[in-house]
Amino acid sequence: MFLAPQLVLLSEARTATVGVVDSLLWWYQPSTDRRGLHIYWFSLPSRTLLRRELLPFPRVQVSPSVVRRILIGISPQELFPSSPPERQRQWEKWRREILQWSDSAIRRAWTKERWTTDPGGIGRCAVDVTASRAAAVLRRVVEFLAIWKRVAGRWHLDTVLPWEGVVDGIRFLDSATLAVWGTAKVGRYVPYTSLALLSRTLQGWRVQRQTLRNPEGLIFTVFLPRQLMDVSRRWVVIAEPIRYRLRLYPLRSVEDSVVLERMPAEWRAVGDTAYVLLDRDPYRADLKDLMDLVRGQVYSASSIQSVMFLDDTTLSVRWYTRQPLPHDSGTLLERTSRQGFLTAMDIWQYRLGRWELLDSNLCPPNPSLHHHFVPLLHPLGLESYCDGRGNCFTPIQLAPGVRPQDYTYGELKRLLEHHARENDSVLIGMVWHRWQGKAEVHGGTGRRQDAVGEKISIHYPENDRQNDRRWRAVTLAGDTLDVATLARVVAVVFLSGSVCLECIPEVVQFLRSRTAQDRKVRWVALCLAGPGAVERRSYIQSVREYLGTSLRWVVAFDLCEGGSLARHDLPERLPCRWWGKLRIHRTPAAALFRNGQLVHFWRFEDLGLTSWARGGGGKRR
Repeated sequence: MFLAPQLVLLSEARTATVGVVDSLLWWYQPSTDRRGLHIYWFSLPSRTLLRRELLPFPRVQVSPSVVRRILIGISPQELFPSSPPERQRQWEKWRREILQWSDSAIRRAWTKERWTTDPGGIGRCAVDVTASRAAAVLRRVVEFLAIWKRVAGRWHLDTVLPWEGVVDGIRFLDSATLAVWGTAKVGRYVPYTSLALLSRTLQGWRVQRQTLRNPEGLIFTVFLPRQLMDVSRRWVVIAEPIRYRLRLYPLRSVEDSVVLERMPAEWRAVGDTAYVLLDRDPYRADLKDLMDLVRGQVYSASSIQSVMFLDDTTLSVRWYTRQPLPHDSGTLLERTSRQGFLTAMDIWQYRLGRWELLDSNLCPPNPSLHHHFVPLLHPLGLESYCDGRGNCFTPIQLAPGVRPQDYTYGELKRLLEHHARENDSVLIGMVWHRWQGKAEVHGGTGRRQDAVGEKISIHYPENDRQNDRRWRAVTLAGDTLDVATLARVVAVVFLSGSVCLECIPEVVQFLRSRTAQDRKVRWVALCLAGPGAVERRSYIQSVREYLGTSLRWVVAFDLCEGGSLARHDLPERLPCRWWGKLRIHRTPAAALFRNGQLVHFWRFEDLGLTSWARGGGGKRR
């Protein structure tokens, strides 16, 4: 659920990006200051502006070769191997033109321009700030990524990197990890959909780039404000603009994806398939002609407006219903509703190893123009933005000097129109919603439409994992986890009360040989012990030295449904899921999961352990 929203009045200027750090709200405000970017800090408890800080612009010399490389981009044949030969010829012509630029011409352009960052509306400006670091995408002839660090209360430039590719947003996932992502800036010779993770090391910032699958319906991304890609600390989501289809990738394993599909009863499908012309040939030059072909459907067919993470595992999806609200005469959203720009919101959540539709068809509040302004009734707009950390913001324009709670929505509208006739400046307010993360959504999001006749489907790679429930285990802290889906490859060592301790290193080495070609493997020690925390902690201490320290282990316990484990001699009679299903007698045993599926299981007797044979039975616990 969302907590009761608050209104924060910011400034009489354009505010591009906003965020929250602890009890402070910050925002970036464009200015003409040639020294750097201005960041303002506002105390939420005291409702006062605390300070303004400066992120100094980089002092670097232009490199003509770097500028040429970024402008030239990558050849269409490398970006999209099925591109027709004429695309390669077009790029070669472009490349020759750029190579003709002299070093002196590039340096003159560099001297003439100054550092800028495109605000592009709230949530669209590539700026992020934490308590100790800040980052922004700047432009001066070409784009650069600048990262600052706070030292003794002042910001100092940490690094600046020439940046190639599309940037829709940046976000610090933690103090040492920065995500940079973008999708579908059609027309440039770069990957249209990409993710870069920057990690801070002792040697500097290490950049890991990934090119991801383009959303279907690229030409529709040219129209209307959209946010079709977002990143949290656990997931990456990419939405298709023309249908309700979301592709989710685990952040550290973007080779695999989960596909969420839904067909709301109100969804108006795209009737013409002309959009596939760009999907099949994304680097063609006749974008204007393609835009004219699909323009008639852009404002009539349903489409995804935005996907935004509310927290690490909760996703909001807003989509154009293209149906007006009933009884919307004389309301705040009357014009928006009749023009077909009304959005409904769905909320998905990742729980117990699966994505679930938490709530759907949530319509925004639509107060009467005669109602006094209250933040609770103010709807999310097309420029609303969520930062992935539980904060969502909606900008509101007001006439300066106005306290909105003292006026009705109709009066605020008339005051702003009267002020705008003679003045350029407006007062920017921000309605701040705080996501609490409950299992249900209550109030504050308006009337819910009935989801009748809809179709929902969830597709996992290679299979639908209907039987994943049998692979759950519990940690010492009592958290339930899905062992099979912890990573693309999961290696499991089974340990019980009757275990050959000296055999454990040999089983671990056996599994390492089986996963030698895999880049990332999650290692799990799945134990059978009593239900008490003291018993389980004691068991972990007794086996930990045999597991070794070279691997990072996840220690979990089988789910047992009561009873004393000692009373059951046969595994199939044990009230425990793993031991009963796999009929494990002695341990250590081993298993290997790939893409959520059990692909190999080795019983103790199958492993032929030499340490057991040499020791006449080995050391038992």
